[in-house]
Amino acid sequence: MALEICTRQTLPFFVDLPMIEASGAGPAAATELIDLQRQVIRLGNQTLEFGDLFACHHVGDQPGVVWCGDTGRLNYVARNLCTGHVRVEGPVGDHAGCEMRGGRLEVTGDAGHWLASDLKGGTIVVEGSCGQYAAASLPARRRGMTGGVVVIRGSAAGGLGRRMRRGMVVVEGDSQESGTEMLAGTIILGGNVTGSVGTMMKRGTIVCLQGLGEPQRMNLLRGIVYRPLVWRLMERHLIEQNAGLRQPPSGMFQLYHAAPHTESRGEVWTACPQAA
Repeated sequence: MALEICTRQTLPFFVDLPMIEASGAGPAAATELIDLQRQVIRLGNQTLEFGDLFACHHVGDQPGVVWCGDTGRLNYVARNLCTGHVRVEGPVGDHAGCEMRGGRLEVTGDAGHWLASDLKGGTIVVEGSCGQYAAASLPARRRGMTGGVVVIRGSAAGGLGRRMRRGMVVVEGDSQESGTEMLAGTIILGGNVTGSVGTMMKRGTIVCLQGLGEPQRMNLLRGIVYRPLVWRLMERHLIEQNAGLRQPPSGMFQLYHAAPHTESRGEVWTACPQAA
């Protein structure tokens, strides 16, 4: 059975959630459920118990955790998740999927800032858009996302993939500044890109399926037009994640090298729809 957690009322402040196990049916035993409801949560200048804010019930026959109600003010949903399935029925606050190591997080609405912060593994799917610094490094940290897959069906704000180290991020909609100081990994941008791409990136690949404007290409060294063999592997992975991206005809791309006057080995690909 899944553990359904629903807010008892509209939350006046954002709530930083404790870690909740989602590998099985959630806290299955009555004593474990009582322990969860007694966990202390700070709400503004008040100290409340988890059960004062949330009603917990076991529902259905599928394991996992389901959040519902006023979910848009919940921070740190699925924090440090290792296995299991967490679903948010609606939007979610900041730091969703923080430090996830495995499992799956699904958000049916928008996500706040710092989505997938310090992500190490697992899969995050956001049906809406996300705020700033998705899959990016936290302040004072040298590396951002180091593994896993993030799929954003809507648009992404600035700071996407900053200092990203490994893994894959897919944005089906429009995006802003992406891949700044990227260390490695893959970012696929399906919509229009309005900010800088790959500034000071060291390694990794950024794929822009709608192309880039002239100002965005000023600091990139133009390379060859070719059909990357690895794109087939990426396409297969995108199909597995049910990503709704427009496939470039023939899979032909214009290759650009990031930061041509440095030792950077980062690459930016732009789709060539006119290629035969």
